[in-house]
Amino acid sequence: MSRVESTLLSVALVGVLTLAAYTEVFLVAAVVLVAQCMIAAAPSPADATGRTVNAPRFGAAATAGLIATVVTVHPQILVGAAGTQSGTIGAVDSGVFAGMAPAVAVGVFVSLVSQMLRKDGRKALVVTTGYA
Repeated sequence: MSRVESTLLSVALVGVLTLAAYTEVFLVAAVVLVAQCMIAAAPSPADATGRTVNAPRFGAAATAGLIATVVTVHPQILVGAAGTQSGTIGAVDSGVFAGMAPAVAVGVFVSLVSQMLRKDGRKALVVTTGYA
C-alpha cells in the first residue's frame, strides 16, 4: 500500500470515527475494533537482511484491543465483585484509558504464548515479540 492510499485510509477512518462519536458509544467501539483488527493484520516485519519474518501478532493485538474496548465501554468491570471494597483504585466512572493496563497485560501474555507456539525455530524472537 502506498503512502497516499494509507493516508486516505487513515483520514477516512478518522472521519468515520468522528461521525460515530456523535451517535453512540457502541458505534465508536465497533469502529475502534475494526481499526485494531486492521492494525493487527499489518504486514510482517523484516529482519536485518530484508526478508519477512513470521511474526504471530494478530492474536495479541486483537485480544488486547478487544479487552481495552470492553473495559473502556464498561469501566465498572474493574471495580470487582459486588460487596467488595476496592478503595480509590476501583473508583473509575469512565475514561478512554481505563482499559489500557489490563489490555497491555493480556496482550503481552498472548504475545509470549504465541511466540512459544511457533514452529519455525523462533528466528528473530526479539523482533517478532516486539512487533506483536
